[in-house]
Amino acid sequence: MKKIIFANLLVLIAFTIKAGREFKDQDAIQFEKNLNAHISQAVEIANLKQEVARHKETIQEIKTEYQAALDNMQTLVAANQQAKQYIGSLKTGNDKLATALDKGGLVTPELAKFITRESGRLPASSQSKK
Repeated sequence: MKKIIFANLLVLIAFTIKAGREFKDQDAIQFEKNLNAHISQAVEIANLKQEVARHKETIQEIKTEYQAALDNMQTLVAANQQAKQYIGSLKTGNDKLATALDKGGLVTPELAKFITRESGRLPASSQSKK
């Protein structure tokens, strides 16, 4: 009977050791899986950070180009306003000259070709209209 108990005890110990080793192996496998998953996530995060840095650089380049275009447009708008004012002053001067020539009777047929008058036309104003 002692031999049977001793044999059963040895079998029980062997199964316990075997189960412990299997559990330890499972823990090691699970740990390795988790470690690999964390490494993959770290690589993915590093790649995403690089992509974000590239996008930030691209955005900065676009912003710089946009600002340059905006500055250029503002310069052109200011030049356009000045040109409109100058054209307005030329029209006013032209109208005054045509009126003065008309009053003095100095409009010749050659000069009349260059003086255009539209019926109902108002004199040109010095202020531009938007």
